[in-house]
Amino acid sequence: MVVLVPRPGRVLITGGAGFLGSHLARRLRTLGVEVRLLDDLSGAPEGNLPRELAPELLFRGDVRDEALLRRAVRDCEAVVHLADRPVSANDPTEGFGVNTQGTLALMRACQDLKVPRVVLASSCSVYGSTGAPPLSEGRPPGPVSLVGASKASAEALVRVFAEQGALHAVVLRFFHVYGPGRITSRTPGVLALFGREVASGRPPQVHGSGELLRDFVHVEDGVEALRLALERKVANWTVANVGTGVGTSLRTAAEAVAAALGRLDLEPVSVDPPPGPSVNAFADLRAARASLGFSPKIGLVEGLQRKDFHLPLPPSSGGHEGTTSTAVP
Repeated sequence: MVVLVPRPGRVLITGGAGFLGSHLARRLRTLGVEVRLLDDLSGAPEGNLPRELAPELLFRGDVRDEALLRRAVRDCEAVVHLADRPVSANDPTEGFGVNTQGTLALMRACQDLKVPRVVLASSCSVYGSTGAPPLSEGRPPGPVSLVGASKASAEALVRVFAEQGALHAVVLRFFHVYGPGRITSRTPGVLALFGREVASGRPPQVHGSGELLRDFVHVEDGVEALRLALERKVANWTVANVGTGVGTSLRTAAEAVAAALGRLDLEPVSVDPPPGPSVNAFADLRAARASLGFSPKIGLVEGLQRKDFHLPLPPSSGGHEGTTSTAVP
């Protein structure tokens, strides 16, 4: 049985000006939570900030800045750690630095300042090629990409602090999150790219045969998973997938995008896939249901019919990406 705990009154979101962070910030504010954001706003001068955010609740800087972290974390009842960077094969140092050193600096601050709960946004990329889907949390990590390796490292750091009894940690392994605002992020995601192509009158491009399977979860369901992770009684170390449990081929997804935008004449075209392994991935949600009570509400067709998945957020909320790339593949 899922047990509730009191909703935290003050929450820090690292990477809070990013795609997922900005959606979460607005949701928590509607629930009466005082939201603090930490972000370097490197994607744009003003970032993706709720315009109602008080200046003193924005901590602008790098997640590896320990002095800044301590000011941001002080008196918080929970931290949602979304800040990360893509990891470039040509120069992985910066990505690994943010994803691992930043996580270590945050966990030290949370331990020292006695923050009772941390929610880490991880990725299904930690699974790699460890077996056929659906992918369950009981599988040992086996990343086959640099970003997957950095996420697995961040998870391991958080687990060390959690198992020392310093705090409760919930790790959410996000599958492919989509929705309004993702197109402006450093990693816009395949659905937003399909949408941009179709809206421009071009056929969507799929890699290879287009039969690779992905689990597409709407950002509103992703935000709900984060909220549940803040409000459910959990063990010191809890891991849960965030997806729909449905595998959709890239070709089917491209066709659905074209249909949603009224361009059935634009059939997907095949292009050469990028180098590296291609892995089918969709989530096993049994653990997420049991530990958090998470159950996605928005199917892919419904999410695409909203016709905003390839658009920036409305101007009143900004539309730029900050420190975080949202930890989604």
